[in-house]
Amino acid sequence: MAEKVIGIIGGMGPEATADLYLKIIHNTPAAIDQQHMHVLIDGNTKIPDRTIAIMQGGEDPAPYIAASARNLFRAGADYLAISCNTAHYYYDAVQAAVP
Repeated sequence: MAEKVIGIIGGMGPEATADLYLKIIHNTPAAIDQQHMHVLIDGNTKIPDRTIAIMQGGEDPAPYIAASARNLFRAGADYLAISCNTAHYYYDAVQAAVP
């Protein structure tokens, strides 16, 4: 059975993306590099600000976040994680974008 691949929808706070990836690494019981999980990261820092969109009616980031999800899915991700807390506001749009 093939190992599952994790895709991280990132870039919305590059440090949040790095933090999530480090948490995956540090919580994987691996003795050697090859025992770590296969992780894909789409770090698009150009996604419009989520807080401004929610609070002030700024540009909708949902299409960008959904595009990141589709990119990761096409690249082979079996599971997706969103590293930005505020981006979870757009969870339904992401879920609708991928199987």
